[in-house]
Amino acid sequence: MIEIIKVVASLWLATVVHEGGHIVTANMVGGSVYDVKLYPNNGHFATVYIDNKTAENPLVIAGGIMASNLSLPAISWAKEKYPEQTFFNYWDFWARMDFPVNAISSIWDNNNDTSKFCDNTGIPKAVPIALSLVYIKVNKNVFISNGKICFKKAF
Repeated sequence: MIEIIKVVASLWLATVVHEGGHIVTANMVGGSVYDVKLYPNNGHFATVYIDNKTAENPLVIAGGIMASNLSLPAISWAKEKYPEQTFFNYWDFWARMDFPVNAISSIWDNNNDTSKFCDNTGIPKAVPIALSLVYIKVNKNVFISNGKICFKKAF
């Protein structure tokens, strides 16, 4: 039961970091954040409501994924300092999978960060999807076994 709580808590914390990235980048470009929902809604884990002009800014759209990746050094430090704490392993997994999951789910979700980024920059969705597959492989979260693509067991 404690491990389930750690998994859920780590996912929530990873979500807070991701959404915080949107908030910070929106403020950096002079935008207004008028609501934050840190629970599942609109088919996503959380939503930050930003004024329409700022919400279309590619930096703001990418801010969540950038925040997840910028959190990785701190997570790595915590994993080394507290190796017995599985919480940091879970958080590390969520942070590392933010970009690939976002990119791949853009195939069917036209309202996620990757879809919005591609719509506002003209970059084809195939580019972040291909990059995310390379990213997964480099981060050793995926492997090929007996001709099948498998994800690393995180939990």
